[in-house]
Amino acid sequence: MEKAVFFKDQKSLEGKEYDRLYYGNEFCERLIPSIDDIKKVIEFVKDKRVNFSFVTPYVTDKGIADLERIFEVLKTKVPGCEVIVNDWGVFRLVDRMGFNIVIGRLLNKQKKGPEIMRKFDSLSEESKKFLQSCAFDNGLNQEYAVKKGITRVELDNIFTGISSDFSKSGLKASLYYPYIYITTTRKCKLNSCDSIRGSQRQGIFACKKECTKYQFKLKHDLMPKELLQIGNTLFAYNDTLPIKLEERGIDRLVFITEPII
Repeated sequence: MEKAVFFKDQKSLEGKEYDRLYYGNEFCERLIPSIDDIKKVIEFVKDKRVNFSFVTPYVTDKGIADLERIFEVLKTKVPGCEVIVNDWGVFRLVDRMGFNIVIGRLLNKQKKGPEIMRKFDSLSEESKKFLQSCAFDNGLNQEYAVKKGITRVELDNIFTGISSDFSKSGLKASLYYPYIYITTTRKCKLNSCDSIRGSQRQGIFACKKECTKYQFKLKHDLMPKELLQIGNTLFAYNDTLPIKLEERGIDRLVFITEPII
């Protein structure tokens, strides 16, 4: 089992064993790393002699332009590295650029909401299996992915357990834990959250990256698990790993020390 860690800073790696570093973000193009930051992380990766995966979010045209400049650096500095895509437009950009293309968590279509667990035990076995599946359990989607040079699918450690089996698909899979991505949106709930003036207005205001300073815990009687709001994205915590992962082609664990957007 390959061990990967999502890199935030060197402190986030203390005491961790890892064969691969993930760097970037999945949920907001305003947090796409700068070219200078990318170069520093690449030097760190080379010094540690570990593998590298660059993670990308869903984007607008501006985000595409920012990523295009980064991909040119990656082609030179770490040719053949993994690029994890969460936007089909980004996939079209990196296709045929020589990277190992990986389908990210935002495109796998797992059923992630913790509220599912309120009724899960009462469901039929067929319904349970559906809720434990993802879009790439489908044979046609697997064939398309392999044909397009996609090598891997990223999964969340969802509360229902995972029924997916990639062992005969030509694909491999990774499992993120302990933080599960639940849902995301372009509207950031933390925008102007530290401004009294902002609380009295409705709208979308200039981003001051409040998400890098604040996070909120969300609780409700009907929600069996506590949620964590960071910026435009909701997370939940699940550190109980499924068994027999490698038998099903899930051969990488991606540890997240804290949610990163």
